[in-house]
Amino acid sequence: MQFVRLSTLLLTVVAAQACTHNKTATVLPKGGGSYEIIGQAATEQTAYANAESEAKYTCESKEKEMIVVDSSSVYQGADKDAKDDVEATNVALAFVTGRSGKERNADDYKVTLVISCK
Repeated sequence: MQFVRLSTLLLTVVAAQACTHNKTATVLPKGGGSYEIIGQAATEQTAYANAESEAKYTCESKEKEMIVVDSSSVYQGADKDAKDDVEATNVALAFVTGRSGKERNADDYKVTLVISCK
């Protein structure tokens, strides 16, 4: 009996999540059917995918076609080359605090797409 309840609850949660949109980027309306979409992630590829996904969703929800007008990408972390380095100070910091200070931040890369929905 409890298995049936658990299965029903799990099925309900999965169905509810399938019907919702998981927003992965910031959408800024620019007027005239144009939008600036900003995606951020630990990798440039993921940030671009987040922005592109949100851009497509924005236009598809209006039943319009997405046209990319401009795009840019910027690394905004502290030190791109050294963020994966492991040093004694990082190991000591990780031992004391549980964090090494060299983790990849979720917003290291920022991708901006300017789109038009037509």
